[in-house]
Amino acid sequence: MTDDTTVTDSARRVLAAIADLRVAELKMLRRETERSGLKENDLAAMRLLREAGLAERPIGPKDLAAGLGITSASVTVLLDRLEKRGLATRSARSEDRRSLRIDATEAGLEVMASHDQPERIRALAESLDPHDAHVVERVFRDLAAAADTVAPALDEGSGERYRRA
Repeated sequence: MTDDTTVTDSARRVLAAIADLRVAELKMLRRETERSGLKENDLAAMRLLREAGLAERPIGPKDLAAGLGITSASVTVLLDRLEKRGLATRSARSEDRRSLRIDATEAGLEVMASHDQPERIRALAESLDPHDAHVVERVFRDLAAAADTVAPALDEGSGERYRRA
């Protein structure tokens, strides 16, 4: 990590904004889990299932485990919960009946529709001109890749060190 004295003012502001976004996202996730009664991994799994369905790409338990960063045993427990609530189904893949295909049910898709991006976020994304949208997308994808390699604990004050002048 860079020493605070070598961080430029503009970088400091960007890092503080990223920390603020992370905290806001955590708060939003907590509200979503409280509202839906689903666990965080359940919501994440339902997002993966919805995306796979939209892309018409079959997804199985191994794909969920990789996408969520959990074990196959944890995926089994997670799928048991989702099936019990009627949000997902497991079925044999037509091309290889030994492997499973996981799909979101209509009820699962309805639950996820209620968790779509808030209107303010969607409107902000739609207000970007194509060039700015490309830059923002690239920055967010790079940030996601960087965050995927390092998973520090997130707390409410995580951006405070970058707010100092």
